[in-house]
Amino acid sequence: MTSEIHGETIVIETPGLDIQTMCDIADLANEISSGKPLSAEEMNRRVAAIAEEVWLHGSVVFEQLYQHVVRRTDDGHPARRNDAYVALVRFRNRAD
Repeated sequence: MTSEIHGETIVIETPGLDIQTMCDIADLANEISSGKPLSAEEMNRRVAAIAEEVWLHGSVVFEQLYQHVVRRTDDGHPARRNDAYVALVRFRNRAD
């Protein structure tokens, strides 16, 4: 399924990821990329809440979140130094 969420075209291939869930993930990505980012602990709590709500494994939500955040943060983006971004990238790299 292809949908437009917050101005981005997203292809949803994972069962359980509906439009509302993708909007929640996009909103969380915006917060991580913002000038006042979340802590890594808050990000983890929010990912767990999203995953629990739609009965998905947290790693599925982390992967989608990672894809959103990477699109928003170029090499010089200040978000690359915040705790939530660093924790997200570290989690993603461990999964590979």
